[in-house]
Amino acid sequence: MLAGKLLDLAVIDHIIIGHNGRYVSLKERGLGFEERVAESPQSYCLRETEVIYTYTRDQALSDGVLIDVTAMAKEAGFSCPAAITAALFAELSPNSRELSFGQSYDGRLWDVLFIAQMAARRAIWDSQTAFCVSLAVCPEKLGRLRKRLLNLWLVIGPGDDHEPVITIGFMEDF
Repeated sequence: MLAGKLLDLAVIDHIIIGHNGRYVSLKERGLGFEERVAESPQSYCLRETEVIYTYTRDQALSDGVLIDVTAMAKEAGFSCPAAITAALFAELSPNSRELSFGQSYDGRLWDVLFIAQMAARRAIWDSQTAFCVSLAVCPEKLGRLRKRLLNLWLVIGPGDDHEPVITIGFMEDF
């Protein structure tokens, strides 16, 4: 409510929406509002059947928005399913000139997963953390091999069935 007052907005309720259309009204609980409303099904603003749209992790994997990298992630020390974003996949895919210098998608992905695993251990109490990986890159047309720093984000969160899953990508991908 204080944030609403600062912005000159009337805050009627604060609703937290969870899995399968479940939700909690802070006003109903008497948290942060002057008055508590009676808890009854009629007082809910949203109904379980009013979910507008959901996009699952499985859909993101089948659409190519996320790329499953679980097999290599397990080799790198992760014990749960892992995926990278399509933008990171594109960045890790070497061009023909980079291939001629010995760069490969698998090698680059290994570097990302290995460093991500160390970052996850460092941030043991956090569900997300930032980390950096350096890639050797070279323009397709004549150019020198140079270093590119990738600022990445690792998120450990619930999957479609509330199981722990890992997603790695650029900060703007989340």
